[in-house]
Amino acid sequence: MSTDTPVVEASTRTKNGTAESRRLRRDGKIPAVVYGHGEETVSIAAEGDQVERLLNSGSQVADLSIDGKTDTALVKDVQWDTFSQHVLHVDFLRVAKGEKVEIEVPIELHGVSPGASAGGVLDHQLHALPALCPALQIPEKIEVNVNELEIGDSVHLSDLELPGQLEPQVPPETLVVQVNEPIEVPEEDETDDLGPAEPELVGREEKDEDEESGD
Repeated sequence: MSTDTPVVEASTRTKNGTAESRRLRRDGKIPAVVYGHGEETVSIAAEGDQVERLLNSGSQVADLSIDGKTDTALVKDVQWDTFSQHVLHVDFLRVAKGEKVEIEVPIELHGVSPGASAGGVLDHQLHALPALCPALQIPEKIEVNVNELEIGDSVHLSDLELPGQLEPQVPPETLVVQVNEPIEVPEEDETDDLGPAEPELVGREEKDEDEESGD
């Protein structure tokens, strides 16, 4: 067991279904499954506080201790409640220490773009980088500084300094972020403020003349 990898303790479960999952969550457990490496898929009940600590740490890998046996596992999928506050279910994938896995690393923008401050539109195109990476060296995120981006400037994947173990699965010319020209809003026609035109009264003048001739 690695001293640097978060630990999640769990036990196997033989019952499934919505009612059982709710019971587990009431008891502070998280329903989960672990699969991969040619072994059978196992339904488990993981300690809820340890799962939340793992997810809040930004780590995607845990030492998963199931009934005393430990596997290194990668968090592959997390199901949240409607308000993304409580974990409902987790899928774990068994991985070997030196194994490379397919992941998506979040890309976060930091700083203030002068071009955006001047009215330009900051367009964040690539929000997560698909990549291959050793299972125990997965970065939490990739930070992109936009402090020097003026209107018309852009950042491509090839401009970034990526962690050495990351192998991007998209081309180097992939656009990450750019600052576009301000969006011009067409001026409203002044006639629009005049309101609808008053309808013409047909026959009013003739009627008035008839009334005058009848006096």
